[in-house]
Amino acid sequence: MSETKLKKSKRLRGFAATLGNRLELVKEMDEFKEFSKDISIKLLMNPLDGKYAALITIDKGTLNIEGIRNDDPSNLKKKKLGWNGKMAMKLQLFLELASGKISQGKLLGMVAIGKIKVRGLVYFVILQKLFSFLPDSEESKPKYLENRTKPFIAAKLFFFSGLLHIAIGILAFGLVSVPLTAFLFAFFVIWLSIWFNRLVKANVMNDTEILISITIITILNSMNYLIFILEGVTEGRFFLNILMYIVLSLNLINFLIFFSTKSKLNSMDMDEKLNYFSILLMRGLGMNFFFRFLDFIRAPDPHYLIAIFCIILGTCIIIYGNKVMNKEDRKVQIIALILLCLSIIYSLLIYMFIVLALCMLFNIVLFSVVVLIRFYYIIKKF
Repeated sequence: MSETKLKKSKRLRGFAATLGNRLELVKEMDEFKEFSKDISIKLLMNPLDGKYAALITIDKGTLNIEGIRNDDPSNLKKKKLGWNGKMAMKLQLFLELASGKISQGKLLGMVAIGKIKVRGLVYFVILQKLFSFLPDSEESKPKYLENRTKPFIAAKLFFFSGLLHIAIGILAFGLVSVPLTAFLFAFFVIWLSIWFNRLVKANVMNDTEILISITIITILNSMNYLIFILEGVTEGRFFLNILMYIVLSLNLINFLIFFSTKSKLNSMDMDEKLNYFSILLMRGLGMNFFFRFLDFIRAPDPHYLIAIFCIILGTCIIIYGNKVMNKEDRKVQIIALILLCLSIIYSLLIYMFIVLALCMLFNIVLFSVVVLIRFYYIIKKF
């Protein structure tokens, strides 16, 4: 890169000048240099109600910003500037992003409704980390994983398991539940593995929902496939069962790597690890419970009321699984514990009086494990 130092704000105009002034504080920070030592990207930020876009270049510990007139769309083309990611929104939103007032969840929500237009969204996780170094930022400082070899391996294995899901869906053709489950998991697994691989490369795995979500997927997928095998839903198809066992093995390996990665990033002690494990299990069980409604609306003997309760209870468990992750509040913890106990009772009633389904027996055992851990955590921490 021909120019490695941040241009002085007097040489910049409009939004680029404002951004340049803020980032002047960052470029000499040791934390920034450590964070960006393996990163080489260009990000274009185009305020729709401004005259100048800003091209931010991060190149292995160095930072440069350039102001570009945006009245001519040809000035901003990828071929001309070589950017990896492009973001367009109102100027005020850009300023809020730069001051750390827009979280990753809020950013994704704005992208979903079209308030923010993005190409290469994953690269803007790096941008948020860059802004987190600013002294008045509300974002927490990023944490790094010194050894990223295991997460790299897990990302590759996770992608490979996504391909195996496609093979499972094909081999399960003609069965009732297995093909749909396999193809749905294939989509999410492949998509999440690609995104996670990029985050590992940029060393920005922490403070992202993706590491939590990708770990939950391994739990949820394992529960579904294990139940399919034990209930004989696969109808004894040899190669189908073999692929499922391979995926279960990969899930176990990946879960251990994902779990240990998050534990190291957050420097968790044993109590915190137990808490995190129970939350992962809780959220996975909530999703599993939600999708159980499909089992109760099938002919010839549908149970619509039970299906509705599965949807309601599953949704509440997912919501409170998120809340106990993000809020250290005794009331939230107790409500979550009550929901888990209700889930045990509900699963037990279904198992005793409606259908002797192995999935309900699994739910009872796993919910009981979560209840014990949550109860221990509340007693210990509150």
